Amino acid sequence: MHFDYLVAAANLHAFNYGLKGERDPAVFRKVVEAQKVPEFTPKSGVKIQVNENEPVPQDNDGRVHTVGHYKMADP
Repeated sequence: MHFDYLVAAANLHAFNYGLKGERDPAVFRKVVEAQKVPEFTPKSGVKIQVNENEPVPQDNDGRVHTVGHYKMADP
C-alpha cells in the first residue's frame, strides 16, 4: 500500500508540473533503495506536554508552540 501511495504521489506531482509520470515499479524501487535516511536524533532539552494535567511548556518569551496536537517549547 505504501509503495502504491508513493507512485501515485510522484505521478500527481509530475502532473502538476506538466511532466509525464512513471508507472514502472523498477524505477521507483531503484530510487527508493538509493535513498539514505539519516537516523533520527531528537533535540536535547525540548519539553513536550505528555498529558493535559501537566503545565504547558513555554519558551523564554512565554510563547507556547504547537506541533500537530502537541504543545511544545524550546528551553
